[in-house]
Amino acid sequence: MQRISYLLLAFILWSCGSEDPVPTVMEEEETCVLNENMEVLAGNIDGMPFTFKYGRIDTFPGFASFALYGTLESEDEICEVNPTTSHIIFSQEGQNTEPQELDFNVQTITLFVPEGFKNIIVSEGCVQFFEFSESTVKGAMDIKTDDDNFMVGQFEATICN
Repeated sequence: MQRISYLLLAFILWSCGSEDPVPTVMEEEETCVLNENMEVLAGNIDGMPFTFKYGRIDTFPGFASFALYGTLESEDEICEVNPTTSHIIFSQEGQNTEPQELDFNVQTITLFVPEGFKNIIVSEGCVQFFEFSESTVKGAMDIKTDDDNFMVGQFEATICN
């Protein structure tokens, strides 16, 4: 009977351990490492290759909405139309130049696929802005959901309003 009591006590102590995993050193040290000298933004959206060509920014009080495109007829169209090609959508508060880690509850980036009106939400990775002028914003990102949906590189977007 005493042996069963010890086994029961050992089981109870073992099962009362922390449910939250302890972060590893690697997880604690992971940081957003982006710079202005990165290659042009490129990757895959829904398994299809994407290379950044044009970016659009619409500003509102306190934040800006970004749309990054791989194809348009010309850069002159960037502020005139709402393209029906795959593109990247996200927003930014203020003019923060610090690296920003994505977090599903705080900051995400959407990869839009017009066929089937698919929105792929990316909540892993980071984005950083390097330069804000009256007409453009320069930045970079390194984001990924899986091998079919990822982007790495720098971009420059035009402020449309």
